[in-house]
Amino acid sequence: MASGAETIKSLTPQFGEISAKPLLADEFTGGQWTTLDGSRDYVQRRPIGNTGWSLVIATAPHGIFASRVLGIIITLQMATLALVYLVGRERWVHDNVQLQKRIELEELARNLDYRATTDPLTGLYNRASSTGKSNSRCCGRSVTRRRYR
Repeated sequence: MASGAETIKSLTPQFGEISAKPLLADEFTGGQWTTLDGSRDYVQRRPIGNTGWSLVIATAPHGIFASRVLGIIITLQMATLALVYLVGRERWVHDNVQLQKRIELEELARNLDYRATTDPLTGLYNRASSTGKSNSRCCGRSVTRRRYR
């Protein structure tokens, strides 16, 4: 394989004298950031089959910047959406647990009230259910009157 200087000498009769300096200072593979004609660009080198030739593509940074910013914005929106969903889901679960506990407590209170006002052996209402709350109020006043006489 011919070196770079030999290749230039062999092509000089066909294309004329090559006096331009190379665009890239170093050889590279893959992609990298470099300066071309005073501006910073992203340059990629891709081999073309088994020919020994490669394609060099220079991309202006504004397109890369815009796509990265768009990707960051979309990622942040998705993260925010996921966070809102998870917080809402946690709140929903918490509310359901509280509702179940409240229903259980109400059922226990009803059961306790029933057991307090009925005779367990006969199932008939006892004296506490017939006197109701008025008896406890009346007794409370009489106790108070006796205490402060």
